[in-house]
Amino acid sequence: MTEISFVGGDRRQLFAASHLLKHGYKIKTFALGGDDTETLLSQALCGADAVVLPLPSFVGGCLNAPLHGQRIAMCDVTRLIRAGTVIGGNLPDTFCGQICPDVRTVDMMRRDDFAVLNSVPSAEGAICVLIGVMDITIHSSRMAVIGYGRLGRALGIRLRLLGADVFAFSRGAASRACAVSDGVRAYELSARPEYIGEFDAIINTVPQCVMDAGLIGLISRDTALIELASAPGGFDRAAASACGLTITDAPSLPGRMSPRTAGTIIAETVINIIRQEKT
Repeated sequence: MTEISFVGGDRRQLFAASHLLKHGYKIKTFALGGDDTETLLSQALCGADAVVLPLPSFVGGCLNAPLHGQRIAMCDVTRLIRAGTVIGGNLPDTFCGQICPDVRTVDMMRRDDFAVLNSVPSAEGAICVLIGVMDITIHSSRMAVIGYGRLGRALGIRLRLLGADVFAFSRGAASRACAVSDGVRAYELSARPEYIGEFDAIINTVPQCVMDAGLIGLISRDTALIELASAPGGFDRAAASACGLTITDAPSLPGRMSPRTAGTIIAETVINIIRQEKT
């Protein structure tokens, strides 16, 4: 029987562990709250065929474990994993460099089978955030989506179906072609100054600063700014603060809004990885 250890994470990992248990896998958990099967990190990692880490796996050099009362350093995790497969999200280069050479690492965030499906609860969660911060309906609003990858596309399609006039800004010609095929207006990332002051909301999905001080200064104070990307994010925060603009951070939306669905997606991705390793 394949043994899988879940170490750290949020409610997504709890649902993922439950899903895999129902499918006949042996499950161990640690740093997931009061119902952990193991009391020590070493127990959770010992003998596991696969170790599933959180999404993202590490924050500030420590395991991402919001349900656990203690900090767990990255070096403690790498020191104790001696074999098997480690499945995580946004695995840092330092982690991959420190791990035992006999251990295979898989970054779930780079797999299409995970990322495509995970974009759905992310997009729905972003729409929930938008409704909460705007004082107008999404219908008939003007929305800018910065970046039109998996998440940007899932979001753009849903905003359009809700009646918004959606503008997608992307560097890639292929991404812009996808936007056009979705009925979304598509522009080069550099084309924003002409339109930047006209949007009711700007949603960023690009994990690097693409909204610099010059662009921030053109944005209306009535515009909702939503940050979906991981740090450092796409907005110049100092410039936004100086202009009196508020940025709403919306990280880990699947875990916050739809943990059961997100957990099932994680579990099915883990199953796919294990099956691929056996072939």
